[in-house]
Amino acid sequence: MLTLGPIGFAAPWLLLALPALPVLWWLLRVTPPAPKRQIFPATRILRDLRPMEATPARTPWWLLLLRLLVAGLIILGLARPIWQPTAGTGQSGPLLLVLDDGWAAAPDWARRMAHAQRILEAAKREARPVALLTTSPLQGEADPLTFLPAEEAAARLAVVRPKPWAPDRAAALSALNALRAGNPSGFESLFLTDGLEHGVSEDAAPFLAALAAAGPLTLLQAPAEPRRVIAPPVLEGDRLRIKLLQAPVALPGQVAILARGGDGASLARVELALPAGAGSAEAALQLPSEIRNQVVRLELEPEAGAAGVFLLDESFRRRPVGLSAAEDTGADAPLIGPLFYLLRALDPFAELRRGTPEALLARRLSVLILADRELADPKEREALDAWVRQGGTLIRFAGPRLAAKQDSLLPVPLRAGERQLGGMLTWEKPQTLAPFPDHSPFAGLTPPAEVTVERQVLAEPSPRLAERSWARLADGTPLVTAETRGAGRIVLFHVTAQAEWSNLPLSGLFVDMLRRLVSLSAGVVAGEADQPLAPLETLDGFGRLGAPPAGAAAVSARTLDETRASPRHPPGWYGPAGAAGEAAYRRALNLSTHLPAPRLMAAPPASARMEALGGEAAERDLGPWLLAAAFALFLVELIAALGLRGLWRPRCPRFCCWHWCLGR
Repeated sequence: MLTLGPIGFAAPWLLLALPALPVLWWLLRVTPPAPKRQIFPATRILRDLRPMEATPARTPWWLLLLRLLVAGLIILGLARPIWQPTAGTGQSGPLLLVLDDGWAAAPDWARRMAHAQRILEAAKREARPVALLTTSPLQGEADPLTFLPAEEAAARLAVVRPKPWAPDRAAALSALNALRAGNPSGFESLFLTDGLEHGVSEDAAPFLAALAAAGPLTLLQAPAEPRRVIAPPVLEGDRLRIKLLQAPVALPGQVAILARGGDGASLARVELALPAGAGSAEAALQLPSEIRNQVVRLELEPEAGAAGVFLLDESFRRRPVGLSAAEDTGADAPLIGPLFYLLRALDPFAELRRGTPEALLARRLSVLILADRELADPKEREALDAWVRQGGTLIRFAGPRLAAKQDSLLPVPLRAGERQLGGMLTWEKPQTLAPFPDHSPFAGLTPPAEVTVERQVLAEPSPRLAERSWARLADGTPLVTAETRGAGRIVLFHVTAQAEWSNLPLSGLFVDMLRRLVSLSAGVVAGEADQPLAPLETLDGFGRLGAPPAGAAAVSARTLDETRASPRHPPGWYGPAGAAGEAAYRRALNLSTHLPAPRLMAAPPASARMEALGGEAAERDLGPWLLAAAFALFLVELIAALGLRGLWRPRCPRFCCWHWCLGR
């Protein structure tokens, strides 16, 4: 390439045609004279005509200059002049372009792509073969890494997009070693890196060492570009504590996190200040429960890709739960009150309300818990039955009152009286809990051996008792039974809500069981056996929700919380088949759940060269513009030439510029 100041010529040999312009001057000097117009009287013309010697007319100087300008523009345009061309690396031979295309590359993706395209343009002008290596894994087997013409490498680069998961530099190292084995003479490498470590240990050091061993290595990195991650929020009472992580940078920063609803509308905005050198910042999102329960998405402002988005499923909702006992006086008395253990078990993740069933049902309610409360009023039973059929979850705890007087709002018929140690239906010793059945929402929980039951109310044997039993004692008698009624459920604990009949309320299992039931009231399938959850909507590398890719697979409901975002399981919404439009049934798989805190990449090898990413201005090809200008001037010259020969004359006054140019 020939470079003259800020202009470079990709085909400089065409400039050798410029010295031929004087020859064109000589060839274009003569223009045939225009025909002379004469009035033709029959005899007078013979008298007035005088013999004259015909001489060719000279081409006007301005037309000759116009023709030379057209020829010069054509020569310059074909020479492919480029404004501010990307300088070559000074190397020759094959070139390996390595690109980090994981979640951390999304914020400055446009700048990275523009720089990579300039590198390939320079390689194309220098006729260097190029191999393109991306570090983020894809679903399925990747094509072998080979050197291709720069044009083909540019076509492959055009379809590369940032991935919503972390790079796998170990897999990239394997592909690099295979390329080195096929090219023992070595090659130059340009690495557009995101500047982060993505493994538990330093995953970049072996990869950089292998690149440096293959030949000259240049690292291109955005200067002081922060990489931020929204960590999993923590639900604390009536507020949501949000934590932001970033790789420490030298300059302070100010970011905001938006809380959006299902329709994309912004419901709240929280600002966080990041001092210089800070690696994290925290803020609290405090909203009324009705509004907070509508938040389904947290995202950074400005956008930061998939790591700057966190999806909130039903596990982050504080569902309104009503509590009612037979007598409100002393219901929360320490250790002995029927609501004492329920209040402490539910308070961290539910919005608790107390009162009579009639007062509680006057507001929106997800769960209503009755602690040994009899329903003697027919109107009260009818209101509760209608509420359950509309989708409510009624949880009841047994006790002396319920054992003495049953009603219609029970999942199974009960025997009169109680089963207790030393009673009519005696046990030799307190009973422990059996493993939970697979169809139970408690499946996956492990009953502690120290949890025992001394008294309970028994269910009458029936053909459907087994399928309605969600928890059993070691002897097979039901401990928790449930029945689906309409769109809702009725659940019965066959023991009291305080530690009078069992020490279950004293255990952590009691908290887990209640949490599963509250989640189940909103339709969450977290506790339902091992149901597969299909990808409904997934995030791309820019943090935008869309249709799942072809390689995305379902994940087990039981293992979703332990699943890392990957090509097989991209982050997004998962749920049962056919639940795409029902938000209550969706579960969220978030990228940041298993991401380590962002850490800066280890120091590169001493032989590597560091450059700032996007430090150069974009080059511009001037060839098409020059050829377009030559074509426009050619049209002007054609019209002028036709006018000089008399073949075309515009209708205009005799004093206009056209007549002056033609010398008329």
